[in-house]
Amino acid sequence: MYISKTREFGIFGRGDRAELGLYPGQRLENPYSGNVVDICPVGALTDRDFRFKARVWYFSSAPTVCNGCAQGCNVDLHFVPDRPHLNDGARVLRLKPRYNADVNQWWMCDEGRYGFGWIDKGRITKVHNQGVEATWDQAIGAITTELANLRQSRTGTQFGVIASSQLTNEDLFLIKEIFQVALDALVTTSVPERPGYSDDFLIKADKNPNTLGASLLGLSGSDAPDAAGIVEAALQGHIESLWVFDYDLAKSFGIDTVEHLSRRLRLLVFSGPNENAMTSWSHWVLPAAGYVEKDGTFVNCHGRIQRIGRALPPLPDSRAEWSILLDIGRQLGLALPWRNPQEIFAGLAERVIPFAGLSYDKVGSRGIALTTIVPAARMPAS
Repeated sequence: MYISKTREFGIFGRGDRAELGLYPGQRLENPYSGNVVDICPVGALTDRDFRFKARVWYFSSAPTVCNGCAQGCNVDLHFVPDRPHLNDGARVLRLKPRYNADVNQWWMCDEGRYGFGWIDKGRITKVHNQGVEATWDQAIGAITTELANLRQSRTGTQFGVIASSQLTNEDLFLIKEIFQVALDALVTTSVPERPGYSDDFLIKADKNPNTLGASLLGLSGSDAPDAAGIVEAALQGHIESLWVFDYDLAKSFGIDTVEHLSRRLRLLVFSGPNENAMTSWSHWVLPAAGYVEKDGTFVNCHGRIQRIGRALPPLPDSRAEWSILLDIGRQLGLALPWRNPQEIFAGLAERVIPFAGLSYDKVGSRGIALTTIVPAARMPAS
C-alpha cells in the first residue's frame, strides 16, 4: 500500500470478478490500516471497532485536531450526545480523518484513530479534598488563600507548577501570566517522557500535541526549569506548594515520590480529565474538561497553529482549565480582562511575538503557519 509502504493488501481477479483481499500469509495490521475503511468506495470494508455501535443517522460531527502526537492531524469527531443506552454510555464513537493538505491530507494513523477511549472512560467527575467530595467554591477558596499567602510572602520559589503539553496555548498562557508573572513561581512543561513510535509520514515520537506551543510561551527549553528540578526542590523543602496540570508524576518519578510529596507539601493540587496515581495522593483534585470539551489552539511540530474547537460539553462538574484559572486569578485580584478562549488568545497574541497579529478568524478551520519562530524552538519532524 502506497501510504503505509506495506504490501499485504490488493485487488485479485479481473473485471466483475475483482475482489479485495490479503496476500497469502499476510495480516492487515500496519499503522495506517484503518484508512482502507475510509477509502472503500462501496462500504464493503467496515471497522470492527465501530461496527454495530450506533446508527450513523444518530451521529453528530464536529471538526477537531488529534491530540495523539505532535503532528496534529485534522479529524472529524463522531459522537452521540443524547443516547446513553448506546455504546455503554460513551459519547464518542469514532474519529475520521479530515482533509488538510498542509497537515495530514486524507489520512490518519491507527494510534490516533482508536486512541479516544479516555474521553469517556476513567474520568474525574467530582472535586475532591483529601479523598472527600467537595465543591468548586471550597476548592477555589482554599487554593486562592494559599496562593495569596505565598504572594504576600514574596518568595515565589515556594510555589511550583508542572503542566502538560496536552494543554492548549490559552491554558498555558494563563498559567504563565498567573503563576510565573504574577506569583514568580517555578513553572514548566518540561517533563521526562520516553519517545514513542514514529515514522517518516504522520506519526511523531512526541506524543503531545502542543509541545512547540509551550516552548514558544517560554515554559520549556533551556530557559525554563524542568519537572525533575521542581520535584527535587519540593522534596528538599524549597517548594511548599505544587500544582500539577494533567500529568501523572508517578509515571516519571514513581508512586513513592508522589506519596512523599503529598506528605511534605502544604498544598498539592492536581487538575486533569482522567484518574491516575495523582488523584489518590493530591490534597485537591479538580475535574478538568477534556480537550474536545473546550475551545483553544495547539501548535504542531511544524509550527502550524490550529484550533481544536469544542465538540462536546464538559462532563457535569468538570471545567476547562482556562475557566478555573480565570477564577483563581480574579480572586487574587489580578487584572485579567478576558472572558473566553477567543479573548484569551487575543491577549496572548498581543504579548507573545510568534502569535502576533493572529486571531481565531485568521487561524481558521485548517490552521496557519506561524511565521515568527525562533529557529531553536522548532521541533524535529520525527
